[in-house]
Amino acid sequence: MQIYAVTHRGKKRDVNQDAYYADNDKGIFVVADGMGGYKAGDVASKMAIDEVIKHMEDTPSEASLKRAILKANHAVYLSSHEEPSYSGMGTTMTLCCHDHDKWWFAQVGDSRAYLYRDGKLEQITHDHSLVQALLDSGSISEEESKKHPERHVITRAIGTSLDIDVDAFQRMAYDEDIILLCSDGLLRHVDDEEIRKILSSIAIENVADHLLALTLERGASDNVTILVTKLTGGPAHE
Repeated sequence: MQIYAVTHRGKKRDVNQDAYYADNDKGIFVVADGMGGYKAGDVASKMAIDEVIKHMEDTPSEASLKRAILKANHAVYLSSHEEPSYSGMGTTMTLCCHDHDKWWFAQVGDSRAYLYRDGKLEQITHDHSLVQALLDSGSISEEESKKHPERHVITRAIGTSLDIDVDAFQRMAYDEDIILLCSDGLLRHVDDEEIRKILSSIAIENVADHLLALTLERGASDNVTILVTKLTGGPAHE
């Protein structure tokens, strides 16, 4: 597999509260977007990733990914109550694992995973956000969601409560698949069609840098993290 990742605090934030992890040998990729004060968000995202990696099992499954994230949630939650300066901290997490002919995913929050295959880009995670809930209920339109004043309010996060729901699922993996994980700092400035065009037109090693440059050019109002991995030598997709 080929892996390329970038993270940046953006142009409006003093601290980068995003974190990511990539291990080609183990086929594990993670993006987390922390929240909760000047230092606490940074602590939450890194702590959650460390805990997930510590508790990951050798053979991924929906159950094992959920268990690892629940362990991370417990650690972040306890720290937020034991240390006053960490009060209220939390983080999103998007986790991807590759094992033989499958991709495995787990998700909490509104960081996203995309699959690019055969020229098509698909968002394969479902945002846990207020705006997504309004979209799902039909209360607002897609166009309205882009300008909604509470479009960045999330409804699930690691560390904010003792018990959380974790989405976990699998997809078949094929040769030349590209998985893109990102924090919402990218999505505030670059839409899905622009991401698809970039993936279809430039070399994989330049995608993350190109998307970051575009985000910075447009103001980068939040931290931004982009992780791109391409499967090489996998089974052919018919």
